[in-house]
Amino acid sequence: MQELADILGRERLLTELMLFKVITMRQLLLGGEARFLSWAAEELQRTETRLRAIELQRSLEVSRVVDELGISPESVTLDLLMRSAEEPWRSVLAEHRRQLLLLHAELTEVARSVRRLAHEGSAAVSALMERLDDIGAHGPSSTDGAATYDAKATWSQPERAGAGWSL
Repeated sequence: MQELADILGRERLLTELMLFKVITMRQLLLGGEARFLSWAAEELQRTETRLRAIELQRSLEVSRVVDELGISPESVTLDLLMRSAEEPWRSVLAEHRRQLLLLHAELTEVARSVRRLAHEGSAAVSALMERLDDIGAHGPSSTDGAATYDAKATWSQPERAGAGWSL
């Protein structure tokens, strides 16, 4: 049980690190710091890889503990292991379970907000690029009414009588 408790502790730590990385990504998106998003994504990927490795260790250790406790290996959960263990392990496993559930709920919520921000940002960038493509293909319309610099770098007003203008 000691080995399982140690593995669960490392899993909690890595899950919290994953939460930190996702929160960091959210802050980068909110701050408009797109240049660092690829770094944040790489860090998140590395943490996920480490978390998957610890989950594999946990799975192997749970198989061993299940044999020791004489529990059927089908549908074994941390809750079942906790209820089957004697003290002090019951309390130790209960605390790991409680903390992991809280971390996973928070991670799910923050990840949802990051996905929403990324989607909204992507949609805004796509809309901007479409407007830029439109301007590049047709030039600003005469109804824009905005003054701009002309080809000679002098400030000029667009023509108003429907003639349009180009850059």
